[in-house]
Parts: sequence; structure tokens; C-alpha cells
Amino acid sequence: LLVLQCADSMRPFNMVNDKFYQMQVQMLHPGTKLPSCNTIQRDTIHLFKAMSLHVQQYFQVIFIYHLFTEI
Repeated sequence: LLVLQCADSMRPFNMVNDKFYQMQVQMLHPGTKLPSCNTIQRDTIHLFKAMSLHVQQYFQVIFIYHLFTEI
């Protein structure tokens, strides 16, 4: 969720270091250990690479479909 939150809201990875964010998380679920900025960055890169392959495959299928259905 933190990766999606950073991407969707254009928040920096170091938002997890914000003391008020940490207090909010602890208030909602005491004892929760937040991931580091580096972990969020690594997960973002991993998600981007995985999703970019799906997007690439999607457009290849669309291109092939149009290639063979156009007269």
C-alpha cells in the first residue's frame, strides 16, 4: 500500500520517516514496524518492471489484432 500511496499521491519514499505519520500508524495499530525508504523504493522499481511487461504485452496483442483486422 505504501508503494501505491507514494505513486498515486506523488509522495516521497521517505514519508515513512515523518514522525507524525509514524504516530498515526502507531495509534491505529500499535507495534507496527514500517518499512524503510529503501524498501519502498525497491518495491516500487520491482512493481514498475513487472507492470511494464504486462503493458508491453497488452499493446503487442492490440497491435497484432489491428494488423490482421484492418483491410
